[in-house]
Amino acid sequence: MNRTVPPFKKPAFWVILAAAVCVVLGVLLLPHRSGPTQLGTSQAEPTVAYADGTAYAIQLDDKILIRSSSKKWTERTLPSIPLPMSAGEGTSDMLYLVPYPEETYLYPGIKSDSAPSVAAMPNGRGVIVSHLSWGYHCYNPVDQVFQASLDLPKEAKPYYPITVSPDEKQVISMNRAPGETGASLYRYNVDTYQTTLLLPGDPADTAYPMGWLDDSTLLVARRSGYVALTLDSQVTSLPFACTAPQVATVQDGLVVYVDGDAKTQTTLYVGRYADGALTSILEEPNVIPHLTDAPLISPDQTKLAVLCETDAGPLEYRIYDLATGGYTAHPAPEDSTLTSVRWLDNSTLLLTTEQAEGYAAWLAKA
Repeated sequence: MNRTVPPFKKPAFWVILAAAVCVVLGVLLLPHRSGPTQLGTSQAEPTVAYADGTAYAIQLDDKILIRSSSKKWTERTLPSIPLPMSAGEGTSDMLYLVPYPEETYLYPGIKSDSAPSVAAMPNGRGVIVSHLSWGYHCYNPVDQVFQASLDLPKEAKPYYPITVSPDEKQVISMNRAPGETGASLYRYNVDTYQTTLLLPGDPADTAYPMGWLDDSTLLVARRSGYVALTLDSQVTSLPFACTAPQVATVQDGLVVYVDGDAKTQTTLYVGRYADGALTSILEEPNVIPHLTDAPLISPDQTKLAVLCETDAGPLEYRIYDLATGGYTAHPAPEDSTLTSVRWLDNSTLLLTTEQAEGYAAWLAKA
Protein backbone atom coordinates (compact mmCIF):
# COMPACT_ATOMS: atom_id res chain seq x y z
CA MET A 1 0.00 0.00 0.00
CA ASN A 2 1.36 3.42 -0.99
CA ARG A 3 1.45 5.97 1.77
CA THR A 4 1.42 9.70 1.15
CA VAL A 5 4.38 11.37 2.83
CA PRO A 6 3.46 14.70 4.44
CA PRO A 7 5.24 17.64 2.75
CA PHE A 8 7.07 18.63 5.94
CA LYS A 9 8.71 15.18 6.02
CA LYS A 10 10.20 15.55 2.54
CA PRO A 11 13.84 16.76 2.37
CA ALA A 12 12.98 19.09 -0.49
CA PHE A 13 10.46 20.88 1.73
CA TRP A 14 13.11 21.83 4.24
CA VAL A 15 15.52 22.95 1.54
CA ILE A 16 12.88 25.24 0.05
CA LEU A 17 11.87 26.52 3.50
CA ALA A 18 15.48 27.24 4.46
CA ALA A 19 16.01 29.12 1.20
CA ALA A 20 12.88 31.19 1.79
CA VAL A 21 13.98 32.05 5.33
CA CYS A 22 17.38 33.14 4.03
CA VAL A 23 15.76 35.40 1.44
CA VAL A 24 13.49 37.02 4.03
CA LEU A 25 16.32 37.49 6.50
CA GLY A 26 18.53 38.89 3.75
CA VAL A 27 15.95 41.51 2.86
CA LEU A 28 15.37 42.42 6.50
CA LEU A 29 19.07 42.68 7.26
CA LEU A 30 20.03 44.70 4.20
CA PRO A 31 21.29 48.15 5.21
CA HIS A 32 18.49 50.64 4.73
CA ARG A 33 19.69 53.82 3.10
CA SER A 34 17.17 56.61 3.39
CA GLY A 35 17.28 59.80 1.38
CA PRO A 36 18.67 63.12 2.63
CA THR A 37 17.03 64.64 5.68
CA GLN A 38 16.68 68.39 6.11
CA LEU A 39 18.76 69.83 8.91
CA GLY A 40 17.47 73.40 8.75
CA THR A 41 17.36 76.60 6.70
CA SER A 42 19.30 79.86 6.72
CA GLN A 43 19.55 83.16 4.89
CA ALA A 44 23.31 82.79 4.47
CA GLU A 45 24.99 79.67 3.15
CA PRO A 46 25.76 77.26 6.02
CA THR A 47 29.30 77.22 7.42
CA VAL A 48 31.06 74.21 8.91
CA ALA A 49 33.86 73.92 11.48
CA TYR A 50 36.25 70.95 11.46
CA ALA A 51 38.63 69.31 13.89
CA ASP A 52 41.12 66.77 12.52
CA GLY A 53 39.08 66.41 9.35
CA THR A 54 35.69 65.75 10.98
CA ALA A 55 32.96 68.36 11.30
CA TYR A 56 31.89 69.29 14.83
CA ALA A 57 29.76 72.43 14.25
CA ILE A 58 27.38 73.74 11.58
CA GLN A 59 26.17 77.33 11.64
CA LEU A 60 22.77 78.23 10.17
CA ASP A 61 22.44 81.99 10.65
CA ASP A 62 22.19 82.47 14.45
CA LYS A 63 21.88 78.75 15.19
CA ILE A 64 24.97 76.65 15.92
CA LEU A 65 24.41 72.91 15.66
CA ILE A 66 26.83 70.62 17.47
CA ARG A 67 27.61 67.00 16.60
CA SER A 68 27.11 64.51 19.41
CA SER A 69 29.02 61.27 19.95
CA SER A 70 26.10 59.46 18.31
CA LYS A 71 26.42 61.71 15.20
CA LYS A 72 23.23 63.64 15.93
CA TRP A 73 23.16 67.40 15.26
CA THR A 74 21.41 69.54 17.85
CA GLU A 75 21.27 73.26 18.54
CA ARG A 76 23.28 74.23 21.59
CA THR A 77 23.70 77.41 23.59
CA LEU A 78 27.45 77.75 23.98
CA PRO A 79 29.60 79.77 26.37
CA SER A 80 31.30 82.59 24.49
CA ILE A 81 33.91 85.30 24.79
CA PRO A 82 34.23 88.40 22.57
CA LEU A 83 36.97 88.57 20.00
CA PRO A 84 39.68 91.05 21.04
CA MET A 85 39.04 93.42 18.13
CA SER A 86 35.30 93.45 18.93
CA ALA A 87 35.66 94.94 22.40
CA GLY A 88 33.79 98.19 22.70
CA GLU A 89 32.68 98.20 19.06
CA GLY A 90 29.20 96.79 19.63
CA THR A 91 29.72 93.87 17.24
CA SER A 92 28.51 90.33 17.78
CA ASP A 93 31.73 88.57 16.79
CA MET A 94 32.39 85.83 19.33
CA LEU A 95 34.53 82.82 20.06
CA TYR A 96 32.36 79.93 21.19
CA LEU A 97 33.58 77.13 23.43
CA VAL A 98 32.32 73.75 22.22
CA PRO A 99 32.86 71.20 25.01
CA TYR A 100 33.31 67.51 24.27
CA PRO A 101 34.20 64.70 26.69
CA GLU A 102 37.90 64.85 25.81
CA GLU A 103 38.27 68.17 23.94
CA THR A 104 36.97 71.73 23.96
CA TYR A 105 36.93 73.29 20.53
CA LEU A 106 37.09 76.99 19.73
CA TYR A 107 34.49 78.01 17.17
CA PRO A 108 34.75 81.50 15.59
CA GLY A 109 31.25 82.94 15.23
CA ILE A 110 32.02 85.78 12.83
CA LYS A 111 28.89 87.80 12.00
CA SER A 112 30.31 91.14 10.85
CA ASP A 113 33.04 92.57 8.67
CA SER A 114 35.24 93.47 11.64
CA ALA A 115 37.35 90.33 11.14
CA PRO A 116 38.09 90.11 7.40
CA SER A 117 40.06 86.87 7.65
CA VAL A 118 40.07 83.82 9.89
CA ALA A 119 42.37 80.78 9.75
CA ALA A 120 41.44 77.81 11.94
CA MET A 121 43.87 75.40 13.52
CA PRO A 122 43.39 71.87 12.11
CA ASN A 123 42.76 70.44 15.61
CA GLY A 124 39.85 72.83 16.20
CA ARG A 125 41.34 74.30 19.38
CA GLY A 126 42.56 77.63 18.06
CA VAL A 127 42.09 80.34 15.43
CA ILE A 128 44.08 83.17 13.93
CA VAL A 129 41.93 86.25 13.37
CA SER A 130 42.77 89.65 11.94
CA HIS A 131 41.52 93.20 12.08
CA LEU A 132 43.30 95.47 9.60
CA SER A 133 46.81 95.81 11.04
CA TRP A 134 46.24 93.54 14.01
CA GLY A 135 46.46 89.78 14.27
CA TYR A 136 45.48 87.60 17.20
CA HIS A 137 46.18 83.99 18.06
CA CYS A 138 43.29 82.67 20.13
CA TYR A 139 43.79 79.18 21.53
CA ASN A 140 42.42 76.85 24.15
CA PRO A 141 45.13 74.49 25.45
CA VAL A 142 43.44 73.32 28.66
CA ASP A 143 39.93 74.80 28.88
CA GLN A 144 41.29 78.33 29.27
CA VAL A 145 41.22 80.62 26.25
CA PHE A 146 44.27 82.78 25.58
CA GLN A 147 44.25 85.67 23.11
CA ALA A 148 47.74 86.76 22.13
CA SER A 149 48.46 89.71 19.85
CA LEU A 150 50.88 88.84 17.04
CA ASP A 151 54.06 90.86 16.77
CA LEU A 152 53.78 91.77 13.09
CA PRO A 153 56.35 93.79 11.14
CA LYS A 154 55.06 96.84 9.30
CA GLU A 155 55.55 95.25 5.89
CA ALA A 156 53.23 92.34 6.82
CA LYS A 157 50.29 94.71 7.40
CA PRO A 158 47.40 94.79 6.75
CA TYR A 159 47.22 91.22 7.97
CA TYR A 160 45.15 88.55 6.21
CA PRO A 161 45.72 85.06 7.63
CA ILE A 162 44.84 82.43 5.01
CA THR A 163 45.80 78.96 6.25
CA VAL A 164 47.58 77.06 9.04
CA SER A 165 50.06 74.25 8.37
CA PRO A 166 48.99 70.67 9.17
CA ASP A 167 51.40 70.58 12.14
CA GLU A 168 49.84 73.86 13.40
CA LYS A 169 53.23 75.57 13.63
CA GLN A 170 53.04 77.99 10.68
CA VAL A 171 50.39 80.56 9.75
CA ILE A 172 50.45 81.77 6.14
CA SER A 173 49.15 85.28 5.51
CA MET A 174 48.96 87.97 2.85
CA ASN A 175 49.65 91.69 3.29
CA ARG A 176 46.89 92.72 0.92
CA ALA A 177 43.35 91.54 0.35
CA PRO A 178 43.15 88.34 -1.69
CA GLY A 179 42.92 89.15 -5.38
CA GLU A 180 44.94 92.37 -5.27
CA THR A 181 48.12 92.34 -7.31
CA GLY A 182 51.51 92.51 -5.71
CA ALA A 183 50.52 90.80 -2.45
CA SER A 184 53.39 89.20 -0.53
CA LEU A 185 53.04 85.98 1.47
CA TYR A 186 54.33 85.77 5.05
CA ARG A 187 54.65 82.98 7.57
CA TYR A 188 54.21 83.36 11.29
CA ASN A 189 55.89 80.75 13.50
CA VAL A 190 53.63 79.88 16.43
CA ASP A 191 56.54 78.69 18.59
CA THR A 192 59.02 81.51 17.98
CA TYR A 193 56.45 84.33 17.45
CA GLN A 194 58.43 85.42 14.39
CA THR A 195 56.97 86.62 11.09
CA THR A 196 59.15 86.22 7.99
CA LEU A 197 58.70 86.90 4.29
CA LEU A 198 57.80 83.71 2.42
CA LEU A 199 57.16 84.95 -1.13
CA PRO A 200 57.72 88.54 -2.32
CA GLY A 201 54.86 90.26 -4.10
CA ASP A 202 54.96 90.79 -7.84
CA PRO A 203 52.90 93.68 -9.33
CA ALA A 204 52.62 91.68 -12.57
CA ASP A 205 51.38 88.52 -10.85
CA THR A 206 49.28 87.24 -7.96
CA ALA A 207 49.93 84.55 -5.36
CA TYR A 208 47.19 82.85 -3.38
CA PRO A 209 47.70 79.75 -1.17
CA MET A 210 45.21 77.05 -2.22
CA GLY A 211 46.15 74.49 0.44
CA TRP A 212 48.82 72.15 1.75
CA LEU A 213 50.44 69.47 -0.41
CA ASP A 214 52.32 68.16 2.63
CA ASP A 215 53.42 69.48 6.04
CA SER A 216 55.85 71.99 4.52
CA THR A 217 54.64 72.60 0.96
CA LEU A 218 51.83 74.84 -0.30
CA LEU A 219 50.03 74.82 -3.62
CA VAL A 220 49.97 78.47 -4.72
CA ALA A 221 47.83 79.85 -7.53
CA ARG A 222 49.52 82.45 -9.74
CA ARG A 223 48.43 84.09 -12.97
CA SER A 224 51.30 82.29 -14.63
CA GLY A 225 50.13 78.91 -13.27
CA TYR A 226 50.18 76.77 -10.15
CA VAL A 227 53.42 76.24 -8.23
CA ALA A 228 54.61 74.36 -5.17
CA LEU A 229 56.00 76.66 -2.48
CA THR A 230 58.03 75.27 0.44
CA LEU A 231 58.44 76.93 3.83
CA ASP A 232 62.03 77.78 2.92
CA SER A 233 60.72 79.81 -0.07
CA GLN A 234 61.60 77.30 -2.79
CA VAL A 235 59.25 77.55 -5.80
CA THR A 236 58.83 74.69 -8.27
CA SER A 237 56.33 74.00 -11.06
CA LEU A 238 53.87 71.12 -10.82
CA PRO A 239 53.27 68.63 -13.66
CA PHE A 240 49.48 68.49 -14.03
CA ALA A 241 47.79 65.91 -16.25
CA CYS A 242 46.32 68.61 -18.54
CA THR A 243 47.45 71.82 -20.17
CA ALA A 244 44.99 74.26 -18.54
CA PRO A 245 44.31 73.04 -14.98
CA GLN A 246 41.78 74.81 -12.80
CA VAL A 247 42.18 73.72 -9.16
CA ALA A 248 39.08 73.50 -6.98
CA THR A 249 40.47 72.27 -3.68
CA VAL A 250 43.62 70.91 -2.07
CA GLN A 251 43.11 68.53 0.82
CA ASP A 252 45.74 66.47 2.65
CA GLY A 253 47.96 66.15 -0.42
CA LEU A 254 45.10 65.44 -2.85
CA VAL A 255 44.34 68.01 -5.55
CA VAL A 256 40.92 68.17 -7.26
CA TYR A 257 41.01 69.99 -10.60
CA VAL A 258 39.56 70.13 -14.11
CA ASP A 259 40.92 70.75 -17.57
CA GLY A 260 40.05 74.31 -18.57
CA ASP A 261 36.63 75.87 -18.04
CA ALA A 262 34.55 73.73 -15.69
CA LYS A 263 31.33 75.25 -17.08
CA THR A 264 31.67 73.11 -20.20
CA GLN A 265 32.25 69.41 -20.70
CA THR A 266 35.68 68.57 -19.40
CA THR A 267 37.80 66.01 -17.57
CA LEU A 268 37.74 65.81 -13.78
CA TYR A 269 41.03 64.89 -12.10
CA VAL A 270 42.23 63.95 -8.64
CA GLY A 271 46.00 63.99 -8.20
CA ARG A 272 48.10 62.79 -5.25
CA TYR A 273 51.21 64.81 -4.36
CA ALA A 274 54.36 62.98 -3.26
CA ASP A 275 58.08 63.72 -3.66
CA GLY A 276 57.50 66.78 -5.81
CA ALA A 277 55.21 64.98 -8.28
CA LEU A 278 51.45 65.01 -8.83
CA THR A 279 50.17 61.56 -9.81
CA SER A 280 46.63 61.15 -11.15
CA ILE A 281 44.48 58.68 -9.22
CA LEU A 282 41.20 59.63 -10.93
CA GLU A 283 40.45 60.85 -14.46
CA GLU A 284 36.77 61.19 -15.36
CA PRO A 285 36.17 62.54 -18.90
CA ASN A 286 33.05 64.11 -20.38
CA VAL A 287 31.61 65.65 -17.21
CA ILE A 288 30.43 69.13 -16.31
CA PRO A 289 31.34 69.45 -12.63
CA HIS A 290 30.38 72.36 -10.40
CA LEU A 291 33.36 72.64 -8.09
CA THR A 292 33.74 74.59 -4.85
CA ASP A 293 36.55 74.92 -2.32
CA ALA A 294 34.60 72.86 0.24
CA PRO A 295 36.03 69.55 1.51
CA LEU A 296 35.34 67.29 -1.50
CA ILE A 297 37.54 64.42 -0.32
CA SER A 298 36.39 62.20 2.54
CA PRO A 299 38.59 62.38 5.67
CA ASP A 300 39.93 58.86 5.03
CA GLN A 301 40.81 59.89 1.43
CA THR A 302 38.84 57.04 -0.14
CA LYS A 303 35.97 58.96 -1.77
CA LEU A 304 35.27 62.15 -3.74
CA ALA A 305 31.94 63.98 -3.64
CA VAL A 306 31.18 66.44 -6.44
CA LEU A 307 28.24 68.18 -8.08
CA CYS A 308 27.75 67.40 -11.79
CA GLU A 309 25.28 68.47 -14.46
CA THR A 310 23.04 65.78 -15.92
CA ASP A 311 21.68 65.32 -19.45
CA ALA A 312 18.30 66.45 -18.13
CA GLY A 313 19.75 69.68 -16.76
CA PRO A 314 19.55 69.65 -12.92
CA LEU A 315 22.61 69.00 -10.80
CA GLU A 316 23.21 65.67 -9.12
CA TYR A 317 25.86 64.75 -6.60
CA ARG A 318 28.25 61.92 -7.34
CA ILE A 319 30.31 59.87 -4.93
CA TYR A 320 33.45 58.47 -6.55
CA ASP A 321 35.44 55.55 -5.18
CA LEU A 322 39.05 56.73 -5.57
CA ALA A 323 40.36 53.16 -5.59
CA THR A 324 38.17 51.89 -8.45
CA GLY A 325 37.10 55.09 -10.23
CA GLY A 326 33.45 54.03 -10.09
CA TYR A 327 30.72 56.29 -8.80
CA THR A 328 27.12 56.42 -7.64
CA ALA A 329 24.85 59.29 -8.71
CA HIS A 330 22.21 60.86 -6.47
CA PRO A 331 19.53 63.45 -7.30
CA ALA A 332 18.98 66.66 -5.37
CA PRO A 333 16.59 66.27 -2.42
CA GLU A 334 12.96 67.06 -3.25
CA ASP A 335 13.79 68.33 -6.76
CA SER A 336 15.65 71.31 -5.31
CA THR A 337 18.73 73.04 -6.75
CA LEU A 338 22.03 71.90 -5.27
CA THR A 339 24.64 74.57 -4.55
CA SER A 340 27.32 72.63 -2.65
CA VAL A 341 28.31 69.28 -1.20
CA ARG A 342 30.91 68.65 1.49
CA TRP A 343 31.97 65.86 3.81
CA LEU A 344 31.12 65.96 7.51
CA ASP A 345 32.76 62.60 8.26
CA ASN A 346 33.63 59.44 6.32
CA SER A 347 29.99 58.41 5.91
CA THR A 348 28.00 61.67 6.00
CA LEU A 349 27.62 64.56 3.55
CA LEU A 350 26.18 68.04 4.01
CA LEU A 351 24.16 69.14 0.98
CA THR A 352 23.16 72.76 0.47
CA THR A 353 20.25 73.70 -1.77
CA GLU A 354 18.73 77.00 -2.85
CA GLN A 355 15.20 77.88 -1.88
CA ALA A 356 12.93 80.89 -2.29
CA GLU A 357 14.69 82.77 0.51
CA GLY A 358 18.15 81.57 1.37
CA TYR A 359 19.35 78.00 1.69
CA ALA A 360 18.42 74.62 3.09
CA ALA A 361 20.92 72.21 4.66
CA TRP A 362 20.54 68.44 4.30
CA LEU A 363 22.29 65.42 5.78
CA ALA A 364 22.96 62.55 3.36
CA LYS A 365 24.56 59.15 3.87
CA ALA A 366 27.50 58.30 1.64
